[in-house]
Order: sequence, then C-alpha cells, then structure tokens
Amino acid sequence: MHKEISRFSASDSAIERRVAWFHHMQETQPVRYRPEHNLWEVFRYKDVQQVLLDYSTFSVDNCLPETFPSALGRSDPPEHRQLRSLVAKAFSPSRIEELTPCLVKIVDEKLEQASTAEKINLVSALAHPLPIHVIARPMAYCPP
Repeated sequence: MHKEISRFSASDSAIERRVAWFHHMQETQPVRYRPEHNLWEVFRYKDVQQVLLDYSTFSVDNCLPETFPSALGRSDPPEHRQLRSLVAKAFSPSRIEELTPCLVKIVDEKLEQASTAEKINLVSALAHPLPIHVIARPMAYCPP
C-alpha cells in the first residue's frame, strides 16, 4: 500500500493558523501540562534549551515508563551521547539513501496495519516503531 500524503503549501491557511497558535502559546502559556497525554509542552526557545540542557532536572528517568523499548530513548547525557554515536555510524546519509526502499516498505506495512482503524495515532502507529524496526530488521530485509 502506498498512499499519497498531501503536503501543505507555505501559504496554506491551516499552516498559518498553526503558526499563529504557537505564537499565542509562546505569549500566553509558554509551558503547559497535558494530563490526557501525561506530557509537558514547552513553546519558547529559551525554555526548550533549558529542558534539553538541564538533564539532571529534566531527566528521561522522570518521564518514561520502564517498558520504553529503546535504551537510547531512556538515557541522559553522557550515556545518550555515547549510544547515539554508535547508532549514528550505521546511519550515515549514504546508508539512509540505501535504506530508502526498505524504509518505504516498513512505512507502508505500518500504515497498512493502521489502515483499518477509523483514527490512528501516528506516533504510536508509525513514528515510535519505525526506528526500532529499522535498527532491528535483519540485514536480508534491509540489505546494505
């Protein structure tokens, strides 16, 4: 299954409304908690920098479940940096180019699995499992 995903043009009113909403949030509610998703949203650049750089206060240990499947996603610096550097070696731009047919196949499979649902959460259906499937696939599936 390969469905065309529409792209918004820069002048599209939906994009303009989304940008206006982000500006509004930056001014009126730069940090907010979303209990329905158990997450914090941070809208100002300086606040995002603080969250990303102050990993002792904003540790992933404080927010991810033990069952989160990725060691990379469950680690703070410097461990995260070490793990990421190992993975990065295997995913150079040329390797990503080689993997494109495989990536398309995996995305198509995931979207096919989700296509029967009336609504899908793209994070849980696609964005979360995609890196795991790419990294864990046998080389026969994604040959070099």
